[in-house]
Amino acid sequence: MVPTIRDEVYRIAREVLRNAFRHAHARRIEAEILYDEQQFRLRVRDDGKGMDPQVLERAAHANRVLVSHDRRTMLRHFRERLEAGSPTAGLLIVAQHVPIAAVAEAIIVLWAASEPVDLRDQAYHLQSLHRHASTS
Repeated sequence: MVPTIRDEVYRIAREVLRNAFRHAHARRIEAEILYDEQQFRLRVRDDGKGMDPQVLERAAHANRVLVSHDRRTMLRHFRERLEAGSPTAGLLIVAQHVPIAAVAEAIIVLWAASEPVDLRDQAYHLQSLHRHASTS
């Protein structure tokens, strides 16, 4: 692996593991790294408490789009906030096999094709990029 990429991967993995331990209060954390000449995959699973509601609140008020591959937890948080009548940040669920370049391109297209407030309360799945949920 190229040294600059290796260093960046190390920083990302360290941050993910730190977040699982510090913020999710996970007792069990699994990390898997797979790579070859064509791809790189870092998968982290934990038994933590999930996304901090304050992070979701700040993201919604700042008209942010959250990107995650965690369909189960993130869609549950998204649905709970909608049902409670709370504003929800936009959500882009990314299948684990989708290359990072495709994720970046999808975010750029979403951002260019809409105003930030238009993405609020919307959830998309990056495979076909179709909308899952909406309050509108």
